Amino acid sequence: MTMAGEIERLVAGEHPDPHSVLGVHSGPDGTVVRAFRPAAASVRVLRAKGTPIALAQIHAAGVFEGTL
Repeated sequence: MTMAGEIERLVAGEHPDPHSVLGVHSGPDGTVVRAFRPAAASVRVLRAKGTPIALAQIHAAGVFEGTL
């Protein structure tokens, strides 16, 4: 299944393992962070050292993603 399909299942509340999509994961271009925050206008990740990184909203229902 594509990541878009995984996100659709997550938003619909039908994903059997939401933590396989959300959180911190290795990606081809670095570390990917995804969060599901339905009421949020924006989301930032605060690393232990460094400045906060804004995540992009990738689904209107409140799914955000960024690559560290």
